[in-house]
Amino acid sequence: MSVPGGPGWLNDIFDAKLSFEEGSYMLVPDENFEGRKIKSFDGLRCMSGKLVVSPPEGRDVSHRGIVIILKSVVSGGIGSSSEVLLKEWTLMEEGSLAEPVEVNFDIELAELANLRDTFHGAHMSLRHFIGYRIVRPWYTFSVKGEEEILVHGCQPLSTSDPPADHIISIEDCGGVCTLDHGKCEFSTNGQLVGSINFSQMTADAAITSVELLLGRTEMCAEGADAIVRHHVLHTPEMGTISTEYSIPIDIAINAKGNGSSGSDGPILPTMVKITPNDPGTDPSQVVGVEYWLRLLLTSRPGPDAKEPKKFWATHPIKLLPPEDVGAI
Repeated sequence: MSVPGGPGWLNDIFDAKLSFEEGSYMLVPDENFEGRKIKSFDGLRCMSGKLVVSPPEGRDVSHRGIVIILKSVVSGGIGSSSEVLLKEWTLMEEGSLAEPVEVNFDIELAELANLRDTFHGAHMSLRHFIGYRIVRPWYTFSVKGEEEILVHGCQPLSTSDPPADHIISIEDCGGVCTLDHGKCEFSTNGQLVGSINFSQMTADAAITSVELLLGRTEMCAEGADAIVRHHVLHTPEMGTISTEYSIPIDIAINAKGNGSSGSDGPILPTMVKITPNDPGTDPSQVVGVEYWLRLLLTSRPGPDAKEPKKFWATHPIKLLPPEDVGAI
């Protein structure tokens, strides 16, 4: 038994399909769906393609305009999402179609101030969608469709200077412990080089472990911290640190840590904050990603303590896109 329906009733009156110029994107694995590929676009280049729209054979169908839509959607928490970028470009003004038409479009991604790299974090994700809408009269439905895409390399660098302090200092650990890593601005495929130095250690100093954490604050209206790399540099089995001591550091920023708190997922650059200012977006939905280093020390418990004592200090760093051009 056939189901009643047809163009403009249960089915779309127009058949529409988006296609993109070969060479304007790369097909890469979709980390959210195993075995699926997704288009990835360079945020400093032009997104070029066409929308093919076909009316039913033998019909002349009116419309009230055809637009291309690019939007960025941030998700955080349970079931919460909001558009932080919404752009529309008119492809055709109001009219009618009696035969198939191909409409070309070019979107200069670099000109979109609020466009940011696709991001999937522990507490927040930023996703992008490209779609179309063929506006129809009020008594029927608009014809629309969209597909998710990735955007990389569009990350604008902040005009502000990176943090100036490249020394982390802990002075309540039974002595002084400093981490000097020379700078606070790194590429995501760069090296963290420096040294951890213990000095002025008192007789009761007893540091048993030294850990270095690379973390980030994922901001989606509110901030939430996540550890992305966890490096254990000194363990109790290596002896207690109670005198002057030095630990050299030469670690790739994206190297997988040996601790239990980190992850081995990709590290994306610092995301300059987005303050939505486009029509239809939530003006309170400020989005961004900031990175930091944390030096964490653990000592033996004191005579009356049941748990080991912990000492730490944290300061911000900035992560830039990878140095090799074209990396994702």
